[in-house]
Amino acid sequence: MALAAVCLSGKALGAITISIDYSLDSNGFFSDGDGAAKKTAPEAARDVLEGIMSDSIAAITPGGANTWNATGYHPGTGASGNLATDLSVAADTLIIYAGGRALSGSNLAQGGGWWLVRQRHGRLRG
Repeated sequence: MALAAVCLSGKALGAITISIDYSLDSNGFFSDGDGAAKKTAPEAARDVLEGIMSDSIAAITPGGANTWNATGYHPGTGASGNLATDLSVAADTLIIYAGGRALSGSNLAQGGGWWLVRQRHGRLRG
């Protein structure tokens, strides 16, 4: 409990901001009658991580030949594909797409990875 209190007390200068994006919650898991209560766990985890991350990340500013796709698993469907195209992302910011869906069998939760596909002057990927 003491660790959480220290981490939540404030962000260090140059710390990472984690933005939880619920726009792909196509099944309404985080927007139903209990949505606010359901958001407390991921937002608490975000707050702890923001309190301990002190890296620096360059902004992503697409334009002209500099294009990119955020590719991963859609949180509402589980299908892999593009989550966003040519999204501008502020410096020192990570975006997490959150959503809910029914899972098969005895699975209670599932996390997914992400990929950054970046194209600049052709098809450089990184």
